Amino acid sequence: MTISNVDPTTFANYTIDQLLAIPPDEYSNITEAQISALSKEKMHAIHIDWLSNSALAGLTAQNITGITDPRYFSEWIWPEQMALISKKAFAALEKTQLAAINTKSFAALTVDQLLSISDKNYSAISAAQLSAVPKDKMHAIHIDWLSDSAWAGLTAQNITGITDPRYFSEWIWPEQIQLIRPSAIAALTDLQFSAFSRASLDALTPQQVAARFICELPTMGLEAKSQNNQLSLGLSITIKETSKQSAAQTSDSIGEKIETSLNFDAAGNESVPKCYVAQWDASANKLLQTLSLNEGFNARPAVGVSVMGEASVLSAPSTHLVSTQWMPAA
Repeated sequence: MTISNVDPTTFANYTIDQLLAIPPDEYSNITEAQISALSKEKMHAIHIDWLSNSALAGLTAQNITGITDPRYFSEWIWPEQMALISKKAFAALEKTQLAAINTKSFAALTVDQLLSISDKNYSAISAAQLSAVPKDKMHAIHIDWLSDSAWAGLTAQNITGITDPRYFSEWIWPEQIQLIRPSAIAALTDLQFSAFSRASLDALTPQQVAARFICELPTMGLEAKSQNNQLSLGLSITIKETSKQSAAQTSDSIGEKIETSLNFDAAGNESVPKCYVAQWDASANKLLQTLSLNEGFNARPAVGVSVMGEASVLSAPSTHLVSTQWMPAA
């Protein structure tokens, strides 16, 4: 009598020794019902990788945790076999079992299997496993549940599969955005990037910004008006950024003008130069990292005013000197 003729209840009552004695050529005859009838405590006696495709569906939420040898998940079960495990059984896997799944098998998981992973088990997912998930399955991953170490698994090949804009606008924290590799940030579509929250934009690292944008060096502008022996100055800083992905310019003039004034006498006599650090609202643009303007007005405002400063931009973190000058109309 072949083993397929053994009823499930009798099969479930086999001892460990009887199960271990099943010859390899009989494994193809083991049925789904027989496997589903086995208890968790006896699963270690079954060669899971020898089962037929139809019998693999017999793994249940009640007995799958009895597969205690991690090599079944890391070596012995083929990717095609892994994909045959039912959604309910897969959802019951313990963290150690989930962590042991090799990258090829993780890539072969079905959308239903991925969706079944509980939030408490997400810490078991590694960067290597995540990097193997193809773009068309990324919508099944709860990106915001990933551990910090797994974020490096987002790649230029799969990150565009994150189709819900709320991940970028609400669910992903700024600190998590910083964990994404620059090459993946560079691959984001303009639609995805436009959904970034203000806090996430501000959190981008210099490497991430440099990977996505071509930024011109900052330039300074100066406007001046002379009236009633008072010179009024307005300063502005401009940075232009161009998306490497779409070649679209996404930003231009930034910040707000600094309004200040310098008094001088009507006769144009020399006055004492003034130097001070200007206050600047850098919140208007994510690329501006620091700005320090030490404005040294030349000694005779009636002749002209020069302004010098230092600016640093995320995509080009070294400090750049910016300067401009104003000359009165002849």
